[in-house]
Amino acid sequence: MARHLQLSSILGALLVAAQNVALAATATPEIWFFMRGYTANPDPTKNHGINGQQGWRKLFLEPDAPWLPFMDHVQVIALAGGAIATTPDDVYAKTFAKLKERNVKFAIESLALSWVGIPGKKPGCGKGVESFTDPSGNAKIARKIKATGGELAYVTMDEPLFNSRYYKGSGECNDDIQVVAQRASAIMREYQKVFPDVQIGDTEPFPAITKQPNWRAEYKQWLEAFKQTFGKPIEFLNVDINWPEDNWHWQQSLQQVARFARDNHLKLGIIYNAAFPEGAKSDQQWLDRAVDNFTQIEGHMGIVPDKVLFQTWAYFPKHSVSEPGILGEDYLVKRYLHTHGVEVR
Repeated sequence: MARHLQLSSILGALLVAAQNVALAATATPEIWFFMRGYTANPDPTKNHGINGQQGWRKLFLEPDAPWLPFMDHVQVIALAGGAIATTPDDVYAKTFAKLKERNVKFAIESLALSWVGIPGKKPGCGKGVESFTDPSGNAKIARKIKATGGELAYVTMDEPLFNSRYYKGSGECNDDIQVVAQRASAIMREYQKVFPDVQIGDTEPFPAITKQPNWRAEYKQWLEAFKQTFGKPIEFLNVDINWPEDNWHWQQSLQQVARFARDNHLKLGIIYNAAFPEGAKSDQQWLDRAVDNFTQIEGHMGIVPDKVLFQTWAYFPKHSVSEPGILGEDYLVKRYLHTHGVEVR
């Protein structure tokens, strides 16, 4: 009997260990890798030396280029801002063909607030304010992606709630939440017309959102209003953190939004980057601080999101993909995978 109990204990321990291994193998969140805009000038004397074309060439355009090992762990290639419309058609065509071959999804971060067709808007509302746009421009982007062979899996909206409702300054709107939903739905419908199965997410700034009175109740209202107006729900919330510790105590804000997402069955994404411009003066310094940030969040705070987004709008790093002697943003992906027990050259 004792031997049977001992054997049962050993088998039980092995089963638990196997389960833990299985959990560890699936613990890495979905990884989004944002490309630099293709038209960012590679001239080192311009645009702070950012070389937009370099990453596209290394990953998608060079004939017979090997598939880089870190890309085996990237589920989504993404593009943001004006780079979406200005990427040449032939670049898109080659990129989408390779993404399809490798079963990698494509996503964009889009301006998300219509400044036309909204009854009763204030004069000057939205002028010069981030995220405001015209639906016709987004319709053109959707058609461009489709015409060049792309399939748009995700659109994440560029801070619609904050910029439509909470932003204070020139062009402020101070919209009620139903109007925010109307503005955002007008833009997102242009993508849905071309890609009926596209999933819509929200990117918002934190702690700027958690500083608002009654933010939890208002964010719930925003989720409900968008679903009612658009016909489909917001699928995920991507957190854009203002990193400087002496600014707004971002750690507390992140804990609050992580609990909110969990309690409301909302998938959570976190953008992993570093403060700018005051936070770094070189590629290496910026990258090291970005590593420190995700190490603090997942290693010390114990918050592991559903999605991690490697995205920079700083001058650093200059390249999307590393070259001999030059670190690119793929360095962050490799360091991140290392924290999850995956080693990549």
